[in-house]
Amino acid sequence: MKFPIAVGILLLFVFSAGAEEGYRVETNRVVVDEDHWQAWNFPAGTVGFDERGSRPQFASSQINAALDAHTFFSASEEPGGVRKAGSNLGNAANIIDGDPSTYWEPDPNAPLRDWWVEIDLGRTVWARKIVVKFVDGVEVEGDPLLQFRLLTSSGLPAFLQSKTLDFIGAGRSEGLNKTQRVFEFDLQPNWEADPGFAGDQVQYVQIVATASASGQGQAVSAQIWEEELAEDERGDVVYYRRESSGVLRQIDRAQHEAISDESQKGPVEYYRRELPRLAEVEVWTVGDNLSLTALERGGRIEGEHSKGSEPLSIDGNYNSFWNEQVGFGGLEGMELDMDHHLVIDLGSWYWVNRMAIIFDRTAVSGDHGGAFPDYVVSLSDGSLNPDGSLAYTPMTTHTAVGGLKFPKIFFQDNFFPLTRARFLRMDYPVYIVGSWVSAGIRELQVYGHGFLPQVTLESQLIELGVSPRILSTIEWEADTPPGTQIQIRTRTGDELKEDIHYFTNTGQQVTEAKYRKLLSFQKGDSTVSIIPGAGWSNWSKFYPASGSTITSPSPRRY
Repeated sequence: MKFPIAVGILLLFVFSAGAEEGYRVETNRVVVDEDHWQAWNFPAGTVGFDERGSRPQFASSQINAALDAHTFFSASEEPGGVRKAGSNLGNAANIIDGDPSTYWEPDPNAPLRDWWVEIDLGRTVWARKIVVKFVDGVEVEGDPLLQFRLLTSSGLPAFLQSKTLDFIGAGRSEGLNKTQRVFEFDLQPNWEADPGFAGDQVQYVQIVATASASGQGQAVSAQIWEEELAEDERGDVVYYRRESSGVLRQIDRAQHEAISDESQKGPVEYYRRELPRLAEVEVWTVGDNLSLTALERGGRIEGEHSKGSEPLSIDGNYNSFWNEQVGFGGLEGMELDMDHHLVIDLGSWYWVNRMAIIFDRTAVSGDHGGAFPDYVVSLSDGSLNPDGSLAYTPMTTHTAVGGLKFPKIFFQDNFFPLTRARFLRMDYPVYIVGSWVSAGIRELQVYGHGFLPQVTLESQLIELGVSPRILSTIEWEADTPPGTQIQIRTRTGDELKEDIHYFTNTGQQVTEAKYRKLLSFQKGDSTVSIIPGAGWSNWSKFYPASGSTITSPSPRRY
């Protein structure tokens, strides 16, 4: 499959001095340089910046979720990263820094039960594979763990009200290993899933040593042992007696020195102490989960009869979920209409090709519950129907199989051709089945691939001076690869006004009238921003080329 990498960048200039303001005013012009772009307004995470300017971000179809774990915050509001270690926690962060030359080494003086380390990815991810890498032993001296287990957890407690996580075995090294440095473990779903569904929902990863070579890490010569190894790196010295049959039998040093017959004196082996050094743990996922950061970009998620809990299905926390009634008491077999739906606004446009739904297994009751019985996934790029509603295109239809009205399939993958979209909609029926049936979505994950097809940046208010200024032309320089374009437009005005927002002590925004009725301890902050006032022009048409005459009215102050 060829993925489109052509993108369209929509740059909206609002005449809004220095890098902090996003522009520079000179004698006869306003200048925007590459160091100004970051001060402009745009949906979070949609634009990348470097010394060459700005560009749309790239949504990947495969990422190592351990590398950016520190940018996500779990339900405890702690950033992701290395969460715990049985010993040497101080250098454990090295295993997720992307640098194979740094490492975590358990304390050799600690008991084997303390040779473990735990990673918190900061959010639940759909992980396909976990790769465990030890230092190479050449450029960086060290050994793999002689034997270890790989454990994963979605974040669910081991049992009700437990503070201990429910970890499951995801893999282990075979035998006693001293040579293999890289281990790859393909993950499989822990619960019932669609046929072909590969991977599992993971937030926490543990590496646990189950055996140690201790003082017999690597065999070395007597000269290296005596002259090159530091005192704390010297391992065991092993002595042997050669039996008449030729078999070597391990003995202690005194016994070895007491052997007078040189033919019976066996070899002496020298060892470097075991240096178990874990370099990297990589958690490879199906890509960037676009729904996880939708709200940060100004997007939304809501149902037909919104209860306000829908965001729990895209918060990256496996312990929370959105619950919905999909079956009601009444005449069994009677089906209601398909007017029930869930809508997600991703907050920006993406090339989208997959939506995974992880249903709540705890909702199962008898023969019913757990997952939505049937649903249709549709996409919209924001185009409107004649009545003004969003125009959606159906992409996948998920139908219950095996004659089950409420199937017990908890991991469901909806895959479709790569499509430019911003809005996703899931329509589902509610049945009358003689009992109350609920289904919950723990995580609803959206994936895609490619540069964002469209990105919008908007400047702050640019003050042209105390007196109105006449605007003449607008010019720009840009690198626009084939299939891409930059579009710029302006608006102008003379008056500004204050826009005040009021909040409760819980962060909820309320009207000014309601805010004034709150008790003092119920009141939160109020914020003031400056916005265009009366008499501002509408947005101009997009300027056809650099050097075009500015069509917004002037002279103006802003």
